[in-house]
Amino acid sequence: MRRVNGFGPAIAGWYREPNLPGFYYKQFVVTALFMPVMLGFIYLVSDAEGGGWRFHARLPFGHFVKRFGWVAYLLFVLTALLESALMLVALLLALAFAYGVVWLLKGVF
Repeated sequence: MRRVNGFGPAIAGWYREPNLPGFYYKQFVVTALFMPVMLGFIYLVSDAEGGGWRFHARLPFGHFVKRFGWVAYLLFVLTALLESALMLVALLLALAFAYGVVWLLKGVF
C-alpha cells in the first residue's frame, strides 16, 4: 500500500488485544492529505520480523463494536486520527525546515 502526496490506502490506528499479548488491531483507511476520510476493515496483526505487520484476521466493524464496545472503537479511531495528524505535522515541519535552509543558502550565496 502506498500513499502518494498523502492520498491513498493505509493501515492506521492501534488497539491492543487484551487476551493475546503481542497482538493488536489496525484499521484499513483511505487518506487525503494523510488524514483518514474512509474507514475500512479492522485487522488483527502482530509485528513481523524485519518490520511491518503479520496479518492474522479481518474483523468487520460490527464485530469489533460487539466485542469491545463503542468507547473502545472511538478510542481506536482517535489513535488513527492522531497517528495521521502527527504524520502531517512531521511533513509540514520537514517542508518548513527545507524552505528555511533554501532561504538561508540564497542569502549566503
